[in-house]
Amino acid sequence: MLMKSKFMRDFYNRLAKIYGLIGVPVGDENLGNFSGGLIPDDTSVKGAIQALSDELTGPNQTGRNLEDAGNYFTNDNVEAALQEVGATLAAIPRKKQHFLGVFSELPTAGNLNGDQAFVNDATGDPTVDSGAASYTFGNGGWIKTSEYESMDVALAQPIRGGAIPTTAPTDDQSNLYIDTSTTPHTLHHWNGTQWNSFGVGAANLGVGTRQANVLPVTSSSGSNVDLPAATATEAGIMSAPQYNRLYWMSQNELT
Repeated sequence: MLMKSKFMRDFYNRLAKIYGLIGVPVGDENLGNFSGGLIPDDTSVKGAIQALSDELTGPNQTGRNLEDAGNYFTNDNVEAALQEVGATLAAIPRKKQHFLGVFSELPTAGNLNGDQAFVNDATGDPTVDSGAASYTFGNGGWIKTSEYESMDVALAQPIRGGAIPTTAPTDDQSNLYIDTSTTPHTLHHWNGTQWNSFGVGAANLGVGTRQANVLPVTSSSGSNVDLPAATATEAGIMSAPQYNRLYWMSQNELT
């Protein structure tokens, strides 16, 4: 965004200089009003030059030396002026948007400063694991500005690991801690008074020995629970007798 703003300021300054040479405010579409009747009002630069040329070379100026008149107009002079204006406009940098398929297609030659690129498959970039990414050219190379399926995270302080400490982290230590004494490892954070688990590394669940009216659910953490069968007033699992009743009804097509 800063590069784009600088480009627009440079473009406006150059445009203002051109308008300054012409003698009209920026944005005007003609030369405005002229005193006298020689040059028509609201005409273009070419129209004004043509009016002067007609006056100096017309039938009322037969035999007049145009150089002696203090100014003269020839095709070469007008062409040179137009070429100068064209060169000024050509010098204004034009930024490009590149829409590319893969990372290796990013251009490396030419004036690329300020150019932007969208790469559909940016996995050729070592910092991109998958998906697309956007880039801006600056400081001699392409700079990644965003990713579309992931992001880079810079940690101000490294996450420590080991057995959960019993003391608070110091000012130069992260308030995140990985407890490697458990399997699987768990992530903890300091809440101001103690270390609390984020719940990373959830327990593994399983099904115990099923019974007619109870479904045991086992947990690797040891917090096992029995799910009861549904009743007329309370939700629950479908018991074996309930299933048998529904099955009998479906086979006999009761309506």
